[in-house]
Amino acid sequence: MLSLENACLGVSEVVRLLGAAARSSAQAITALRLRAAFREWQAPHASPRFSRALRRVCPLSSLCLDYPALSDATLGLLAECCGPALQLLSITVRDTDNRQHALSEDAWAGVARACPDLRTVLNIENLGHHEDIVGLLLPSMPLYGFRLYSGRVWDQSRSRSFRSTLRLLTANYHRSLEMVQLNLKNSREQVDDVILDLLARCDRLSHFHFDGVLRRMSTVGDMCRLRLDSAINFHTIHVRPKIINSEICSSTKDILATFRCPLAEKEVDFRIEIPSR
Repeated sequence: MLSLENACLGVSEVVRLLGAAARSSAQAITALRLRAAFREWQAPHASPRFSRALRRVCPLSSLCLDYPALSDATLGLLAECCGPALQLLSITVRDTDNRQHALSEDAWAGVARACPDLRTVLNIENLGHHEDIVGLLLPSMPLYGFRLYSGRVWDQSRSRSFRSTLRLLTANYHRSLEMVQLNLKNSREQVDDVILDLLARCDRLSHFHFDGVLRRMSTVGDMCRLRLDSAINFHTIHVRPKIINSEICSSTKDILATFRCPLAEKEVDFRIEIPSR
């Protein structure tokens, strides 16, 4: 593996390092990590030198990089030079990234055909507004994992519309998603029903982490029913209410009484942690 993660270098410097690695041990490099390898204000997707350097270290089985280092040309290069060898493509998108360029449906479809075992993971950091995310969720992308950290600060003049993002995620990737991690800071948007729909329809989903607000404790009971019906396949369900009152206490007791033993029989670690008053 060759890692330039967090190096924060210029494009020319990264190109020289990739060239040196290719000359000395190209056949031994199967994994390449370029996350935060480039300075934030540079856009290596537009550099032919970067494309040529990347070609020299292919084929790869694993590639981790930031969105500004990805383009249709890069996807085409991976399809041509890696083919079935490429199994993991991890892409990080940050709020500070240059996102003026857009990837196309055709480019994703091409790499999906050429790399049939490819699993793509999309990591979105400090972005939450639907219009900032919708252009990333192209149907032909072979999306295996989705992580969204919405951040604590956002433009108050427009809605983040997490509901729309989660609906699109479910519609486009219900056949491929295996991992979803949502960290929806400071959101009070009603998402109970769209989360339940995601859990019910994504039948390959094995890891789901949700750090956010559910409006109803009954949603937790619905999740437990989905697990008992084998509609979802989680081995851990932890819930921690942010507040505690008589209604939540009553609902918690009912849910625990109904589901704790049946879930334990399926070896599910089910807990509801009650915060101190």
